[in-house]
Amino acid sequence: MSWPASNTNRGRLIPLTWRGTLFAVVSLTVLAFGIVRIELAALLWGSGFFLLTVYALAGNHLSRWQIRKHLASRLEAVDCTLPARGLFPDDPLSATADSSALVKVEMPSRGLPGLRAHFLLKLVWQDRRPIRLETRLYSGLNERRLDFRVEKRGLYKSRQAELVVTDLLGFSRSVLHLPLAEQVRVLPPARPAVEANDPGRQGGEEVEKIVKLRRSEELLEVRKYFPGDDLRKINWKLYAHLNDLFVRLGEETPPPESRFLVLLDSSPAPVLPAELASDYLDSLVEACAAFSNMLLLRGVQLTFTRCGGRELKTFGLESRQELLADMAEVWWSPAEDLILPAR
Repeated sequence: MSWPASNTNRGRLIPLTWRGTLFAVVSLTVLAFGIVRIELAALLWGSGFFLLTVYALAGNHLSRWQIRKHLASRLEAVDCTLPARGLFPDDPLSATADSSALVKVEMPSRGLPGLRAHFLLKLVWQDRRPIRLETRLYSGLNERRLDFRVEKRGLYKSRQAELVVTDLLGFSRSVLHLPLAEQVRVLPPARPAVEANDPGRQGGEEVEKIVKLRRSEELLEVRKYFPGDDLRKINWKLYAHLNDLFVRLGEETPPPESRFLVLLDSSPAPVLPAELASDYLDSLVEACAAFSNMLLLRGVQLTFTRCGGRELKTFGLESRQELLADMAEVWWSPAEDLILPAR
């Protein structure tokens, strides 16, 4: 999403760094020493150093004004495209692909010598390490594809981008803030669960066979015999009384339906140390994602709810990406925010 740059800030009045400030103080000291002692060498060196500082300061102001004016006249001068479908964290145990962002910045065609600009975009979420997208900008159209990696899941967002203007010597530095709302969703890795801990396989097929066999023995109704019917189902007692063949029928009921309700409780645990809280929550979310992924791969639909969620949602195999996206936003929330179904 790109925004016009008409609302950029004007920066500091004297955008000197600590290096520029120290250099200005030293140059003024040498210049004052030359004036007091009337020494030509000190006057030349002091004035030359001071003029260099003045050029860095004035050039920074002029470059910032030139960039601000140029960006204000372009509606799509700054743009950043991030992976829309989400990505997985940089985990060696899960199959991940390199992620990249496409950054496009249109700068003025000409700039002052000795001045340069950088593009910086920070995407943050909770207490996680921010995602930094940074690149050097040149005159004209700058279009870069920046590779980045993230370590942990989350919904990383940015509110503004920064154009940093500096000089080659590092004497001056000013920042132009541009409203640039972007986000990238890092999904929790859904590793396959261990077969031994898979409750869906333990006795599932045998229980289903037993249930079907029990239903076939519960013969509640009868009908007249037609050629081709199973002879073992003929009711011979009725034949003895009515002298007519009848076939016993079982109760026709639909097959059993498995319903799963996945509750992800992310309420704060008082006994959990603060330094382990983040890793514990990630492990909890990854375990829930692995179990849910196992059920979805078997064609089972499940209903998912979490603390802080707005509503109950039902997911199938075709909506597995949406389920992982919902789990990516899980953070510590009060237990009262957990929505439970009516039944």
